[in-house]
Amino acid sequence: MKILDRAAQWGYDGVELRFVNDVRNVTQSPEFSLERIKASLEEVEKRKLKVCCVDSSTVLTNADAADLVHGRRCIEIAQGLKAPYVRIFGGKQAEGMSYDEMMELAAEKWIKLADYAQTRNVEVLVESHDHFIKSEKISRLLKRVNHSAAGVLWDVHHPYRMEGESIGNFWNNLGPHIRHVHVKDSRGDSAKHSYCLCGEGDIPIRETVQLLKKNGWSGWINLEWELTWHPELAPAETAMPQYREKLLEYLKSDPALAGSE
Repeated sequence: MKILDRAAQWGYDGVELRFVNDVRNVTQSPEFSLERIKASLEEVEKRKLKVCCVDSSTVLTNADAADLVHGRRCIEIAQGLKAPYVRIFGGKQAEGMSYDEMMELAAEKWIKLADYAQTRNVEVLVESHDHFIKSEKISRLLKRVNHSAAGVLWDVHHPYRMEGESIGNFWNNLGPHIRHVHVKDSRGDSAKHSYCLCGEGDIPIRETVQLLKKNGWSGWINLEWELTWHPELAPAETAMPQYREKLLEYLKSDPALAGSE
């Protein structure tokens, strides 16, 4: 329960679940089994927190049936924890697979997951990663899917850093479909960059927050601080309070003074 205690201590409103106690697959975490999920929800609510999203490892371009089973189980966990969203990845174009074949596979799988999620009051969000980083590519896939339980998780870092896409362009293409937002700052370029505390890099986090505010967006803005993959980063005790303070500062400032490019 350390994660929940720290989140409450640092003034956060909720947590996003990727893995617990070094179990990197949420479907294998005992805390989210059918027998224990109600008790886990009670622990979350006892601290006046919410689970904002459950992060699956499902990849839309993965044709393995087990991957679909994993996604459905994550949807069940989200329902049990009263989380509104499950994160999925778009994936990459496999060798020997045409672009149309990739898009057909991805759309078909996303529709199956969205159908399953819709009956459980959950939405399935594709994150801006892999082949589907740029808003135009995500938009093309969304048009094929055309499902009310399918939306977008905007990882602000990746389109800007890896593809050079402005936040204004991303919002203009996908704004009505964005349900959840990830933020983290960095310095460098697409070939080599390092994550840093909020405002110490050049990712337009302030402008993103202001853009969301100006457009009346009211979803979750979540910090990703990936110490598991980047142990060289500042400790959570430093980063988590600092990011929260900066995000609140950005939210309170005048959106009319912020650009969107």
